[in-house]
Amino acid sequence: MTRGQRLDAIGSFETAARWYLPFAPHVDEAYDRLRALTTSEDPAVAIAAWRGIRGAARATRTLWTPHADDLEAADRGIAELSARDPQAAMTGDTTREREAWYQARLSRDPRPGTGAVVLACVGVLLWVGGAIALVRRGVDRAGGLLRRPSPPG
Repeated sequence: MTRGQRLDAIGSFETAARWYLPFAPHVDEAYDRLRALTTSEDPAVAIAAWRGIRGAARATRTLWTPHADDLEAADRGIAELSARDPQAAMTGDTTREREAWYQARLSRDPRPGTGAVVLACVGVLLWVGGAIALVRRGVDRAGGLLRRPSPPG
């Protein structure tokens, strides 16, 4: 920031925010600095700051979203700036329609659904169970493979 390289600073602030640890002061400081840049007169800097906030908030989601309010604000800010951008995709006749279109796309949650997560967990548990069964039935106490005769047939 002191060298006037605001876009590089935004990248650094986003990286710091992505190194999320609960109660770590560097995370809140990074979000504060990004938020300050969202009010820039330069639309490229403002939207880059909003995207930095959005990227950091989405990257640190697990079972919960630590900075959910920042993520929502970033989605709104990106939608607003994108709707006013003359080179953005024309998706509506008015700024309000374009903003609603962008907001709808940004608010989608691309994470897998609960069913997919449960299926993946069951698969991992079955794989681990199979590995345990193989070790218990196919390896002797010395670690050698047990050779069993083939069934007649």
